Amino acid sequence: MAERTRGRPIDVTAVAERALTSCGWPGNVDQLVRAVRQAVGGGDVVDVAQLPSRATGGSRRRLTRIEAFERDEIVRCLTGPGATMKMAAVELGMSRATLFRELAQCDLHALKE
Repeated sequence: MAERTRGRPIDVTAVAERALTSCGWPGNVDQLVRAVRQAVGGGDVVDVAQLPSRATGGSRRRLTRIEAFERDEIVRCLTGPGATMKMAAVELGMSRATLFRELAQCDLHALKE
C-alpha cells in the first residue's frame, strides 16, 4: 500500500510495523489506508513518528490534552535517531522505571524493546 502510494519502494521500520499491526483500527481498512498514506507523504521511510497517535497509543479511552501531549513527547523521544530508553528518560526528566510505567499506561506496546 505504501509503495503504491509513493510509486517506489518504501521502508517501514520494525517499530512502525509493530504499531500498525497491533492497532485495533476501529475504522477498519479505510482508517489503516489513510494512516499509511499520510505516513508515506513525508519520505521513503515510515517510522512510528509519522504514524497517527491512534497507531502508537492503543488505549480505548479518549486521552485528555495533557495525556495526549505526554504520550506524544514519549513517542518523540523514543523514536529519535539512536534513541534508547535511558536517553529518553533523561530527556523527559524521569527514571527508566517511570518511563516504562508511562509506556504501559499509554498502551504504547510497540515502542518497548
